[in-house]
Amino acid sequence: MQFESPWLLLGMLGAAIPIVIHLINRKRARVVPFAAIDFLLRSNKRLARKLKLKQLILLLLRILLIAAIPFALARPYCIPDETPMRGERPPASVVFVIDNSLSTRYLHDGKTLLDAAVHKVQQIVEQLGAGSNVAFVTSARPATPLTNDLTVEPAQIADALSRVRPSANTGDMAAALRIAETILTTSTLPEKRIVLLTDLQATEWEGMEPPWAFDPPPPLEIVDISPKDEELNNAGITAVRVDRASETSPQHVRITAEVSAFGQRAFTGVVTLKLGDSVAENTVSIPPGTTVETSYLMKVKPGTLPTGAVSIPEDALPADNTRSFAASFLGSLTVLVLNGAPRTIPYRDEVFFLEKALRSADNDAQARLQVLVVKAEETTPQQIKLADVVILANVLSLSPENIVALEEMVDQGGGVLFTAGDNVTAEYGKMFEKLLPLPIREIKKVVDPNDPEAPIKALTVDSVMMAHPATRMFSNMRESSLLSTEFYTYLLLGTATNLDQGVNTLLSYRNGAPLLVERHKGRGRVALLTTTVDMDWGDLPIRSTFLPLIQQLVLYLGGRLSVGNPTDVLVGESVAVRVISGDTRIVIEAPDGKTTEVEHLGDVVEGAVHFDSTNLPGVYTVSRYRAESTTASVDAFAVNSPPQESTLAKMTVDNVLNALTANTDTQQKNLTVMLSRTDERRTNVWPYLLAGLFVLLMSEAILFVRG
Repeated sequence: MQFESPWLLLGMLGAAIPIVIHLINRKRARVVPFAAIDFLLRSNKRLARKLKLKQLILLLLRILLIAAIPFALARPYCIPDETPMRGERPPASVVFVIDNSLSTRYLHDGKTLLDAAVHKVQQIVEQLGAGSNVAFVTSARPATPLTNDLTVEPAQIADALSRVRPSANTGDMAAALRIAETILTTSTLPEKRIVLLTDLQATEWEGMEPPWAFDPPPPLEIVDISPKDEELNNAGITAVRVDRASETSPQHVRITAEVSAFGQRAFTGVVTLKLGDSVAENTVSIPPGTTVETSYLMKVKPGTLPTGAVSIPEDALPADNTRSFAASFLGSLTVLVLNGAPRTIPYRDEVFFLEKALRSADNDAQARLQVLVVKAEETTPQQIKLADVVILANVLSLSPENIVALEEMVDQGGGVLFTAGDNVTAEYGKMFEKLLPLPIREIKKVVDPNDPEAPIKALTVDSVMMAHPATRMFSNMRESSLLSTEFYTYLLLGTATNLDQGVNTLLSYRNGAPLLVERHKGRGRVALLTTTVDMDWGDLPIRSTFLPLIQQLVLYLGGRLSVGNPTDVLVGESVAVRVISGDTRIVIEAPDGKTTEVEHLGDVVEGAVHFDSTNLPGVYTVSRYRAESTTASVDAFAVNSPPQESTLAKMTVDNVLNALTANTDTQQKNLTVMLSRTDERRTNVWPYLLAGLFVLLMSEAILFVRG
């Protein structure tokens, strides 16, 4: 007999209480002779013996009653020993694939599902026949063999099982089974099999290709480690988004958390935000199977980075109850402006007004911009790779090397803004077709600016996407000069294709044509302004809204308004830490305090170093050192668990079989699959004890009343 909570057996010591009370009462009782009673007792000694027997039975029932309560609460169970002796089993080669993904950290009866899996492995190993050999593989990404080969050594087996650790990542079942199959090929024993211990979480099996390299594949036993006949309910923080709240002040941010309730149970509780030393709380109620958003408006202290976490009270899966965030948009932003039409007269230069708008942000500590203006034909790939945002102002063309550098910069999280002009033609669109939000059709002239009727015929802005971070500030401007801006010529764009899904039209002319469009590409963003940033096609540069529009757009393209990538990455992903010109040393500190130092940055030619040690969720700080200074500039990024691990819905056995065989009849016939459970041979004793406890209680009550 075994117990789920053996420490509760200490409560059985309370069975001594009735005995102690009985002894104390006997000691305190004083014998007083009374003639009438003596006469009755002598006349009916049988009655006296019967009364004493009732008292003893009542004492025994009370002792059993008190002892049975903690015994039942300890939840005893029995596992019958129906297996043959070790020597009676033939030797076998067994590779155990242990699911240690995040979902197996689910708590059941005080233990995680992974603990149950390891305990089951130990039981199976003990039951194997003499001469058997085993190996172990964990399935969390990346799938890892814990032993180099099959082994019979008890010390190696114990060491391998001691190194099974819960992961914060998803599982890679295909890779783990492929490794197990490869290990089995080295065995010379006739009996071979793979034992997979998993919670059968659906997301780990969806879209999986059959892992087998040989036909027929080895026999597979799947041990379900999830609780029997129990719905797994869970609530978790699945996403956190940080936006600049420029409409409130440059120091304010809006933090939005997504909280989800999985399973059949609703969630009602407090969602706590910690931002530095500040704490804020919101209460949410979430119906089963739904997600809600809750937002906080917070002020960031000058000189600090908005890093912190959003959390909910711990439940059976505490690993997803906290989600960290780090926004790097309060640091400086490197903007590279490529001048496609330089002129000797300053105010006629293509980027005259643009440069003035960008450099006016230098006094805003929350939006420092480091601006570099170069002629388009003089730019280098290295300059592009080191920039956070590149603006192509009426650029005729770029070299193939610069175009490749531009595409790589966007894929790694940078931003690009294309502005129109006479150089921007349909051929131009073919050159930058991988980057442009929408294809370019032609230059469309509306009216000559010298025409007396130009103010009437000119196009104006008709609609603004107020909900977008780059144009949100116009929602608080009652009389925006943007709406009265006159446009005489504009760039006519093509319609969106399947590859252009996700395009946002931020500004539109009154004829419905787009004025400003943007879309995500890779980790970055690209935008296209269909007018010029000089006075050739309209009077936008001299309008009061030009400066905030350009600044907000550049901040958005640089990831400083809405933070998702690369400041928020998933466990196990590689992070491209940008190297800024002049950096001599970079130190990355993990949430557990361990540091990784990168030196000799002069050898880095790609503009970034890749950091791969992201197996621990939390906030990672990046300290950059320069040769002329001992003080580091600090940045940060957050690493979080994949949100799909919060969904604990199980895959059916038929769907698992289909995933393992690609739903082909041949492989299904050749693949032998056995399904068992960690608790299938277990017989719970405690329900019968509770029934006996009720009988004892009733018996004690009857005896007490009759006695």
